[in-house]
Amino acid sequence: MKVLGVIPARFASRRLPGKPLVNIDGKPLIQRVWENMSNSSLIDLLIVATDTPEIVESVQSFGGNCILTSPKCNSGTDRVAEVSSGMESEIVVNIQGDEPFLQGWMVDRLIETMINKDHPLSTIITSFINKDEFDDPNVVKVVCDKDMKALYFSRAPIPYAVNEINLEPKKHVGIYAYKRDILLKLSRLPPTPLEETEKLEQLRALDNGIPIYTVFIDEAKNLISVDTQEDLQRVEQVLKGENLWQNS
Repeated sequence: MKVLGVIPARFASRRLPGKPLVNIDGKPLIQRVWENMSNSSLIDLLIVATDTPEIVESVQSFGGNCILTSPKCNSGTDRVAEVSSGMESEIVVNIQGDEPFLQGWMVDRLIETMINKDHPLSTIITSFINKDEFDDPNVVKVVCDKDMKALYFSRAPIPYAVNEINLEPKKHVGIYAYKRDILLKLSRLPPTPLEETEKLEQLRALDNGIPIYTVFIDEAKNLISVDTQEDLQRVEQVLKGENLWQNS
């Protein structure tokens, strides 16, 4: 199967303007993501999809592929769909451009599941570092059935434990692999009430009867999404060899 990897990169981030171009130890964030994804053994073509010429110039300067998408794209998913609509690929991977520590082998695990089990849509889940993460509304939680199919995603702490039970909550990592036709179908569907309530795009799929299967990768719990200056500081600490989770 031909696999297309797309890294959506939006310049006007609300909490960190110009985020894809912020310098992290001598390299822009988007370059770090690109280089890690270039280590994937299953992605046939890797492209950055952006709304800003400055990002195009930056990506091209380090030898990456970049496409300037329509200003009508309202989300990263829309950018990925626009790029994939003009490409011949059977699987499309939506790779978050704010994950400097995401590894190519992690994405390969996701792609392998899509290929081997013929799923329409898959995503990565992992463990929580600590209870603070579990209670944080910026960290998305997921509940799955016995076949690792997602039942629901929420910013609220789910599942709620009435009694002590032996069930470890799971954290969602927003990397998706789609069958191309499923991605294009999703991009044409209107937002749903659940999606708009939680501000989580993946609920559009569940609301429309499209199953989302999950792949558990324990190492993904240490990923850091860069959304704020504080996140940047944490990334720089890790690059200096500090263990941010040693006391968790």
